[in-house]
This record gives sequence, C-alpha cells and structure tokens, in this order.
Amino acid sequence: MMNRFLTAACAATMVFAAGCGSSGGGARADIYLIDGTAGAQGFIYSVDLSTDPITVAIAGQVTSDDGDVLPMTGLAIGPGGVVIGTTSADADSNDLLVTIDLDTGAAEEIDYSGDTDCIYGVNDLAFAGDTLYGVTGEDNTNCIITIDEDGEVTETDTFASYGGALAYDAAGDILHFLDFPEGLEDATLNTIDLDDGSIVDGDDITGGDDLYDDYPQLNSAYVKGMAFAGGRLLAITGSDYGVSLLIEIDPEDGTFEVLGIVPIAADAIAAAN
Repeated sequence: MMNRFLTAACAATMVFAAGCGSSGGGARADIYLIDGTAGAQGFIYSVDLSTDPITVAIAGQVTSDDGDVLPMTGLAIGPGGVVIGTTSADADSNDLLVTIDLDTGAAEEIDYSGDTDCIYGVNDLAFAGDTLYGVTGEDNTNCIITIDEDGEVTETDTFASYGGALAYDAAGDILHFLDFPEGLEDATLNTIDLDDGSIVDGDDITGGDDLYDDYPQLNSAYVKGMAFAGGRLLAITGSDYGVSLLIEIDPEDGTFEVLGIVPIAADAIAAAN
C-alpha cells in the first residue's frame, strides 16, 4: 500500500530504509523530534532514553529542495524505514506531506488531496502496519484520516475536541488515539478500530498530584504528538508556560510520568521500532 512512499524513501537513501542501500548515517536514536511551531527552524532532535534525565541532541534540520526550512507538525516512520512528515509551512498556508531523510534533513513533497474538509491542520501521523493514519483539526473540523499510496485522503471519523495524537503499538496491533478537549487534565486514551477507522472510547489520562506540583505547566498542557518506542508510549506535551515535556503513558491504566524537558518548539515525534 505504501509503494509510492517506499520508492521515495529509497530514492533519498534514508538512514532507516531497509534494502535501499547504506546511508552511512550514525547509530539509531530511540526517538526523533522535529520542531513544529510556526516560525521554528525545523530542527531534528535525537533523544536518548537511557540517560537520566533524557539526553536531547540536534541531529539535523528539515529543508525543502528550495532550501526552505520546514517545521513538522506530524511525523511517522513506516515500513522499510520510510519517514513521512506534515508541515503547515507552505506559502499558501496549506499543509505539505513530505518524505524526510533524517540523516540529511532533505524533504520531498508528496501530492495529496481528498473530497473532505479534513486535509489541513494535520496534528499527528502514525503508520498502523502499512496504512498511514492522521489526525487533523482546523476550523472546528477534527478528523481521523487515512492517506493511501496515491496521496488520497479518506475521512474515517470525526470528533469534537481541541486536537489529538496517534501512536501504533505493533506488538498489540493497537492504534492509540489521545483526545484532549481542553488539555492533558481531561485527555482520554482511546483507540482506532483498524477495520473502519472509527474512534473507540478509552480511559482517562491521569497523573499524580506530585507531578502537577513538580511540573505546574502540566495544568495547562496539551499533547503535540505521540509514538511507541520499544513498547513505551511517549508523548510531547506543551503548555502556556512555554515549556515542552516528554512524558510516558501507561496504556493499561492511563497514568503517566515525566521523562524530561525537550525543546520548546518540539512538536512531531516518531520512533523506528
């Protein structure tokens, strides 16, 4: 299903691509983050989860063929190592869907369209097997979508919320959807039915009182992106305090813990599992 995406990945000789030749890149990071805030410099960050606190390092910068910096709002690593991102940095204020070489930062645009209002304002992306899912939100139209190999967008469900994030658990074949009507305090960890793309209600996200005492910014935090890394469900949160945190969520009971501070503009997150 992702033949077009995979072809683009091999053409770019991406650092994670299997069977596409060696990229000569460095060791694989646990996860990658990319700046997504409007006006941000599109930096790629590698995160080492084995250190306490976590270690974050600049690993590159996403740029177009024209040399434009492209901050990312969504990021997903799929079959064969293809890396797909979405950005709202287009001059026409429409989102761009791109393949990204995480080793060089080079981005190649993919045309995509569909008969739906849910194309733009993509908050997050996730591959579930070889199907690319997205969560969008713009002008009070919030949707779950799929994007096929021809760039055709299909709306599978809608929701009334501020935004959302997606992460696929390959071991359990579960696509998690975190819905936050106002912020992290009223967030719910739902799932997506992989047969029809509909939202299945789940459990509330909860954090202990000591977390909110230690990190007051969590009181107004929202979720920018989410990903599974080595069986761990991770998410980037932002807040009105101007601080972004990486948290780990237990999908069994919805509890979470703070792993550390990440760059303020970090928005998109993905892992190569």
